[in-house]
Amino acid sequence: MNRPSICSMIFLGAALACASAGCAIAQDTSRGRGNPAEQFDRPIPAGASATRFIGGKTADTRAIIEITDDWVLCFKAGDTEGLVKLYAADAVIMSPGKPRVVGAEAIRAAMLPLLHAPDRSIVTYVEEVGVDGHHAWASVLAIIGYRQIDGTRREYVSRTFLVYQRGGRGEWKIYRDLDQPTPDADVLKSTN
Repeated sequence: MNRPSICSMIFLGAALACASAGCAIAQDTSRGRGNPAEQFDRPIPAGASATRFIGGKTADTRAIIEITDDWVLCFKAGDTEGLVKLYAADAVIMSPGKPRVVGAEAIRAAMLPLLHAPDRSIVTYVEEVGVDGHHAWASVLAIIGYRQIDGTRREYVSRTFLVYQRGGRGEWKIYRDLDQPTPDADVLKSTN
């Protein structure tokens, strides 16, 4: 039997995530990591579906969820350096209507204004996580809120498809970060 390539797995994962109408497990970072089993057994908000673990609940899928938790903690703390360390040196962020952001220095420059905006808030839900060898992916719904320079509050509701790459020492890093606005985040709004 032929094994599917990582590209076909990623595109299949993206199609499944984008076709999903629900969302999934709340990333509750206020209580820390605690028991590793809790990372898989978090409360599911009303109307949401459970996270899909392609290939099972493993140490690698746990590591991917931890990176999401760390991203949230860095965002809340305004920790630009901590956030940049979650990305591979040659990572790429792609957001609608904006040029690609490539590499650590560009990611730092792009994130700095958002991480220092007043009145920041974030709620995330991991819809799907999958691992295939040295690559992994996750589909994450998020509401990011902040106050703009003119004082108005802005909320950005998005679905982010993340591709991860395992480094030489076995650590996972965000390799590609593809972001898009999404209209199907009612479940997120009820927890924000």
